[in-house]
Amino acid sequence: MAANLVRCVVGTPENSEETSSVQLPATCSDLVSMVASNIIESVLCSHHETTSPVQITSFVDELSKEYIGVMALLGSSASVLAENASLFVRILTARSPKTTIAMR
Repeated sequence: MAANLVRCVVGTPENSEETSSVQLPATCSDLVSMVASNIIESVLCSHHETTSPVQITSFVDELSKEYIGVMALLGSSASVLAENASLFVRILTARSPKTTIAMR
């Protein structure tokens, strides 16, 4: 689930080697991307205390794989995407040292 939500937000196509019951199109509409980014934001920020560490790690790992797409969202014309992207970058810098080094 984390992989599909992250891919929808950053706009990367499906990975054919992943097995998932939910198949998303290669690109999601802006509205769906905004909703997906809000779901990720809720899991990682707003409801952090009630989210299991396994789920948080899953989302952080998927965001780490797509950090270039997350960085590109900082310039999005949709304010919710830009705001959530800034939160995701902050989370990545705090929880993923390898990604932090790659971002530099």
